[in-house]
Amino acid sequence: MKPTPYNTGRIQIGLLYTPPQVPHHDADALRLQRALLGERPRIDWDGIAIVVATCAIAALVLTVMALMGWLA
Repeated sequence: MKPTPYNTGRIQIGLLYTPPQVPHHDADALRLQRALLGERPRIDWDGIAIVVATCAIAALVLTVMALMGWLA
């Protein structure tokens, strides 16, 4: 839907204006809007997987070090 230009009698203001196709919203604005609408945040499964994998690798390294006698 193209807005009608404003005609001053001599010129038409906004004759070639086209509104942006995609509105620009940053992540904080979208998160705030979702909170105000009552939507629940999605679970960050990638972050959870990274934490679990890091803890498992750290436990494995500490176990190997303990079995080799490097930890006193």
